[in-house]
Amino acid sequence: MDREKLRREMLVTFQAELKEHLETANSVLLKLESGAPPEEVEGLLAELLRVAHSLKGAARVVDVPDVERIFHAMEDALSSMQGSRIEAGPGHFDVLFQALDLARDAMARHLEGSGLHHSVVQTITGVLRDLGQGKAQASPVAARVEPELPRVEESGSQTPPTEESGSQTPP
Repeated sequence: MDREKLRREMLVTFQAELKEHLETANSVLLKLESGAPPEEVEGLLAELLRVAHSLKGAARVVDVPDVERIFHAMEDALSSMQGSRIEAGPGHFDVLFQALDLARDAMARHLEGSGLHHSVVQTITGVLRDLGQGKAQASPVAARVEPELPRVEESGSQTPPTEESGSQTPP
């Protein structure tokens, strides 16, 4: 198998893994946001941390740096939230949901041959870093990232082209 074909197959696999893990992470965040019982919070945070860690490493392997940076920062923030060093509030959930959306958008843009604007990635990773240090605020945090982010809709055109499709454009 040639190197380019292997890279495309790995991207397809990563795209499916990302989608599955994003669904899990959104579900877990919704449980936390809706007031999970205290005895479940640590387990839910650990599950989110596993998702962030797995996606960070997988993004590094397939060379999707924006996704890697987002999950690296999310992993650090979630680590700080474990053990109740930082108590999660509504602003935290807004940031985490937004980071998941940005990771999805970053993957879509990577498959299109572009990426998120550097300032968007820098802003969300900075906000996640602040969150991990207990400095994040609710509304102002979301407002700092949201206006800069053009939405990328999910469609079949986001999958990497294959040799069978006859496309000459690299993903």
